[in-house]
Amino acid sequence: MIEFENECKKYDTALEEGKIKYANRAVHYIHKNYLILKEQDRLHELIPLLENDSLHVRIWTARYLLNVATAQAERTLKQLENVRRPGIGLSATVTLSEWKNGNLTF
Repeated sequence: MIEFENECKKYDTALEEGKIKYANRAVHYIHKNYLILKEQDRLHELIPLLENDSLHVRIWTARYLLNVATAQAERTLKQLENVRRPGIGLSATVTLSEWKNGNLTF
């Protein structure tokens, strides 16, 4: 879980610094950590990260918990919809819309 959180924070930092290569690398590791936790049936351990101070930790966590902690993940995404920061508000809106339309599977 700590690795997942750290990679989300690396993604945030890389975006802020305009280092797209590093942001893409962080996305790879975020997804890799998600797959490990999913395989080990440990996704529920991510639930506390929905309250993390980092907006990027919260949005990545909410996306990956939509199947596990649906109400909590949706609530977090709704809260993030109004954030005017690249990669947060619009991403939360689109994620919720696609989820409700049945276009997302994790």
